[in-house]
Amino acid sequence: MDPAALYDTLAFVEGKSGRYEEAIAAAQFAVRQQPANIEFQITLVRSLLEGGRRDDATAAMKTLEQMQSKTQKLADSVLKDLDSLRQALATPARELSLTR
Repeated sequence: MDPAALYDTLAFVEGKSGRYEEAIAAAQFAVRQQPANIEFQITLVRSLLEGGRRDDATAAMKTLEQMQSKTQKLADSVLKDLDSLRQALATPARELSLTR
């Protein structure tokens, strides 16, 4: 397991134990190590909320929402590509013409 994932898990455990500042610090470390990891961002928002840091949680949530929007656009693009490939695989070879 990579260190960022360990710190994300630590943040969860610390939060459940009522040690919110420790949970926040662990979640922040995980996010610094892997800022594109949405799960780590979610843990950070939860930790901030549980620790009573609503303003910080709101700012972190905005970051998370921006990431989710970009991820959704990427997922939509990938789904279109997969659909195109499925159709190509269903087409007999002599009729096949791949386009992007």
